[in-house]
Amino acid sequence: MSNVGSILKKVRESREISLEKVAAHTKISLLHLKAIEENNWNVLPASPYVKGFLRIYATYLGLDPTRIIEEYENELKKEKVFSLQVPKRKGWHWPRALFWFILFVLVSVGLILWYWSPERKIKTTSQTQSLSPIPKNLTSSLPTERKALLVPSSQPPLKKHPSSPPDKESALQASLVASSPNQGLNLQRIVVCLDIKDHEPVHFQNKFHFTKPTPIYCFTEIIGAKKPTIIKHLWYYKDKLIATVSLPVKSPRWRTWSKKTIYPDAKGKWKVIVSGPKGEMLGKVYFNVN
Repeated sequence: MSNVGSILKKVRESREISLEKVAAHTKISLLHLKAIEENNWNVLPASPYVKGFLRIYATYLGLDPTRIIEEYENELKKEKVFSLQVPKRKGWHWPRALFWFILFVLVSVGLILWYWSPERKIKTTSQTQSLSPIPKNLTSSLPTERKALLVPSSQPPLKKHPSSPPDKESALQASLVASSPNQGLNLQRIVVCLDIKDHEPVHFQNKFHFTKPTPIYCFTEIIGAKKPTIIKHLWYYKDKLIATVSLPVKSPRWRTWSKKTIYPDAKGKWKVIVSGPKGEMLGKVYFNVN
């Protein structure tokens, strides 16, 4: 019986297109393309991202992406029904239990290796931009775009206004929740926005509506660093970790940001947690995609 993976693979092979060529044109990794053609959904990200991959792949092959996504959703429903109908075995069968335990360990190790693989790290860090200090006498020789990335922060932090209505305050602060300073490191500002201009967030808010894949920025200002260190932006979708981005902090006041492209299908609650060099939480910000 045909399925989504076999349909895409059959069309691709009939047109004599290599999987490497598809990856180069669609920017979808070979690992994800192979998993799609093998219907191996367990190694792929959350369902909204899979739908985004299927839409891009089907469009590239000249197929109707809506039909492909519908077929994918039907397969997921069939898998759920099948899992509910499988009878449970009573008792404990030691050899079979050992087999499943070993399989679980191997799969877990494989997922850990995939998570920390160079290919995945390159894909994630390519979505980030950060600030790093350079001598003032060298900034004039740099291109404009590079200058925007290499100037330490000098702007005062956003301040709360007690008289502001709750909606405006949440839009200004984007649901800021920061912890107390830890070893001198303190999260001064955190917002999510649609762009960064002149080292400052532009169009920051906590509710978004997309009709196409759109980059969202998480902007942070860190103060109190006594020496160069590393912080992390942890991106969560519906309490599931989607991406981890490491960012350098190289001066006592530092502005830096990470970027994540979000598909229209990824509706619901998102959050970004900022953690310090020892994994301590410096703060977090919430936003919604409608």
